[in-house]
Amino acid sequence: GLPACKPYYLNFPQTLIAPPSDCGSHDIRQFLYDCIHHEGLISPRGGDQVYSDLGFILLAELVETLSGMDLAEFCRSRIFTPLSGDDIFFVKTTGQVSPSHQINKQYAATENDVWRGRVLSGEVHDENAWVLGGVAGHAGLFGTAQGVLNIVIEYIEASRGNGKILREDLARLCVTRQMRMPHLTRTVGWDTPSQPSQSGQYFSDEAFGHLGFTGTSIWVDPRVDLTVILLTNRVHPSRDNNRIRDFRPGLHDLIYQRYARS
Repeated sequence: GLPACKPYYLNFPQTLIAPPSDCGSHDIRQFLYDCIHHEGLISPRGGDQVYSDLGFILLAELVETLSGMDLAEFCRSRIFTPLSGDDIFFVKTTGQVSPSHQINKQYAATENDVWRGRVLSGEVHDENAWVLGGVAGHAGLFGTAQGVLNIVIEYIEASRGNGKILREDLARLCVTRQMRMPHLTRTVGWDTPSQPSQSGQYFSDEAFGHLGFTGTSIWVDPRVDLTVILLTNRVHPSRDNNRIRDFRPGLHDLIYQRYARS
């Protein structure tokens, strides 16, 4: 029942904007978590489906509380290293990078951000995630196309009983559309093709995927052994550029026609 997003970052002083900053401290993270704890619902629980940043932020709080670990460290040790080595990681607002030797990596610039007053490069684009220290449940990951693919492969293989870290039943739950209401397209975390879909016109009803605000996307169709990882940069220099909405479906159609295995 939580709304899709809220500009909680506007509650914080401008002194947090310039790196290195105090973003991500325990008190700041707890303050933002508490904002969500007191957020009004927009629908009864279970009554509708909205892809919500707020829900994923709370998921990070849950992971930290149960594990007793920083989210970045938990993900590094339990997910990223076993599945993708050093190709997926968080970048903290303090300038620390996990893993640390990735600090010399080159990063594509994203938006000329009015709130932070600079072109963003090597720092999380999402403002709430920036306040949370660059490490959040809804945003903040950096990586290569190969690194993203390695994560996706785990869902595919685990749903067939061959996962490294995911149980088969959980993997299947994550990639299967929930059928509680006819109009729902979401799984647990992932999305599935709708009509029309950013995956194009060919991906099957077994397909699953996800879109990122900055222009990233993943679409997977296990039926034809096809995975498309697209890491574009549609917010550079402005988030007002929405031409990717037309570009992405056409690209997926071309790739499907060329590479899908019948």
